[in-house]
Amino acid sequence: MASLIDLTRSVGRVRGLFYGWRMAGLGGLIMAMGTVPLFQGLPVWNPVLRNTFGWSAGQMSWAFAVTRIEGGVLGPLEGMLVERLGPRTMVFIGLLILGGGFMLFSQVHELWHLYATFMVMSMGAALGTWLPMMTVMNHWFIRMKTRAMSVVMEGFAVGGMLVPPLMAWAIGGTDPDISERLGWRAVAFIIGATIMAAAFPVSRLVRNRPEDLGLLPDGDPPQPAPDGIQAPGVSQEPEGYTWQEAIRERSFYLITMGHATSSIVAVAVMVHLGLMLDDEGYSLQTISAVVATFTGVNALFLP
Repeated sequence: MASLIDLTRSVGRVRGLFYGWRMAGLGGLIMAMGTVPLFQGLPVWNPVLRNTFGWSAGQMSWAFAVTRIEGGVLGPLEGMLVERLGPRTMVFIGLLILGGGFMLFSQVHELWHLYATFMVMSMGAALGTWLPMMTVMNHWFIRMKTRAMSVVMEGFAVGGMLVPPLMAWAIGGTDPDISERLGWRAVAFIIGATIMAAAFPVSRLVRNRPEDLGLLPDGDPPQPAPDGIQAPGVSQEPEGYTWQEAIRERSFYLITMGHATSSIVAVAVMVHLGLMLDDEGYSLQTISAVVATFTGVNALFLP
């Protein structure tokens, strides 16, 4: 493990590429590994679960709704934990929780088990993926912040092109009475074990701030002191709003409503797409190909 970390540090010193872009690439990997099997995997999981247990679409949609309620309630706490413990630690903790949640998911037998495991997995994904890595991007970039964030989100899009088809192939099909390859339980367990095994090495590659490596945001050179002696530069990021100031701004509510309305569409598609296509007689592999197609289109417009 030490040799892996040393190798990463050496690569980070390659001339001409700011280390922050490596953090953005790592963020994309974390997004692909930590969010895609759960969120973009829903069109694959849902038909299999319905045909195995006979649950209705409404019952299954509540599983995801519970995770959104949990996310809304615990969101401020998750933000405080990232602030207190740092993104690196939270990536480690979050991925462990997410991996453990998938392993529990592989043992689901009752509807309430589904709700409980989805809450665990959603909490792990929130703690260990999007929130900490966007915090890292905020520390490493100022002028190129949005571009860096789009690189992180590319991991979500590209992962959506690769992971759901692989999941569908490994599961084999939606009908539990037909011989499968590995089956959904084995696939869920393997995903969970893989995420847990990767939690430590991946989190150790995260660098919370550029100052930890003697760098500045955006790769800016150190600012000279008044007497001409080179001194560590200070971030030129403008002072932001406190949360009390932000909630008094009209733009805060416009951004919130815009994000909420777009999320409603995205979530509805993820929850019901697989069930609808299964009703029309499409195979699990075809369903996963549809997911890969629309996430591939999404990947083109993120940069």
